[in-house]
Amino acid sequence: MIVIFGLAAGDRAVHLSVITTERVAAVICIGGSIMFLIKLLFYWLERRQAIAALNDDHELGEQPVADMGKNGHM
Repeated sequence: MIVIFGLAAGDRAVHLSVITTERVAAVICIGGSIMFLIKLLFYWLERRQAIAALNDDHELGEQPVADMGKNGHM
């Protein structure tokens, strides 16, 4: 596809010399990092809401069964 574009555009594609492999790699890395941080933020927010919902389900002073040891003692 690039070969066809190069043949069709000819000298009119001189402004595309700004695009280099290093710049493309940098854009991919930066974009991936930004997407990772956004997904991590959403994960933390959802986890925080889930923990808050679990805490609201229990009465004050009541310990969830999963928090107790094998013998029922803390």
